[in-house]
Amino acid sequence: MKTLNQLQKLLRGKANSADKFSLLWKVALFIVSNLIVLLGIVMVGVIFLILFTSGSTSTDESDNVGGGGLPLPESVLRWKNDVSRIASKNDVSKYVDILLGIIMVESGGNGLDIMQSSESAGMGPNGFTNPIDSLEQGIKYFATNVKLAEAQGSDVWVAVQAYNFGSGYISYAGKNGKTHSTNLAEAFSRDVVSKSLGNTSGAKYNYVNAVSLADGRTYLYLNGGNFHYVGLVKQYLPTAQGGSNGNVGSGEYRIPFDGTPVVTSPFANRVSPITGQAEYHLGQDFAQPAGTKILASMAGKVVVAEYHYSYGNYIVLQHNNGTWTAYAHQSQLIAKVGQTVSQGDVLGIIGTTGDSTGIHLHFEIRKSMFGDHVDPAPYLKLP
Repeated sequence: MKTLNQLQKLLRGKANSADKFSLLWKVALFIVSNLIVLLGIVMVGVIFLILFTSGSTSTDESDNVGGGGLPLPESVLRWKNDVSRIASKNDVSKYVDILLGIIMVESGGNGLDIMQSSESAGMGPNGFTNPIDSLEQGIKYFATNVKLAEAQGSDVWVAVQAYNFGSGYISYAGKNGKTHSTNLAEAFSRDVVSKSLGNTSGAKYNYVNAVSLADGRTYLYLNGGNFHYVGLVKQYLPTAQGGSNGNVGSGEYRIPFDGTPVVTSPFANRVSPITGQAEYHLGQDFAQPAGTKILASMAGKVVVAEYHYSYGNYIVLQHNNGTWTAYAHQSQLIAKVGQTVSQGDVLGIIGTTGDSTGIHLHFEIRKSMFGDHVDPAPYLKLP
């Protein structure tokens, strides 16, 4: 009450010097004390954010990942001629893209032991002092794993995962269906690798990146290698290894409808047909006849199926390779949120809802659910 009386006097201009000093001192204390509380809240929030979004990561893999078909940096591409030469010598020329992906995951093409292959030669980590020696050993080791996998009827991804786990994974896969999967790799990591290195309790640590988030398992096992390794490598492949179905061109993403693709607006700067203003068009528009079925460009899960003021009726799929695809302006939505679809499954019917001047499909590929758009053209490998 005393403070309130002092404030009333000050407002009426009747406060004496002592009241003014006392009131100002109390106001200052109030501001400082509340500022300290506010800073404390902010610090707690920052600490929580750090703990929640970060975690230990494998020492020999890169977390700088995005979606499938991501372009390789020059630091990796500069080794392509050497990789091709050494791959030819080891009869694995058809896997040059995979080998470049392995280099990206292991080192980003930097350092001396760029394939982190010294341990497969019986040396310690980063044992090679010459990148070519690292390539020679790494590609030789990969080729050995490929031959072992092929001999038992396993796919190449068993050999890729074995590059991280060791050749023991190949015989393990041979006894468990012969085909690589993240589930199989996790079981081997948990039950074989980590236990052999002392982790008998199944202890985990956080491992958060685009691949693990898309998979839903944002962790690894202590001393257990990286069971997401194949997913990490696949991100950097420019084409599907092993093929896919339907109207796919030469890419792993199929064209999202049956019929000849007619591009009416590419991923580029343009004048908006709606506003008449300059804009960057974040997808690719395809003209198709009314009633054309819209098909899933890649297997995934429906995470959005609703009306949007600009996209109209649209669907977003989340894919296991860390990308999302969007399909806009549909006349009819068929797929539902939560539904899992295979490549080529029907999502809806082409239309002109939302901000649209004619019947067409607006198609996007994103590296996050609602952003980081990339040009669909190189992913679709249009003829």
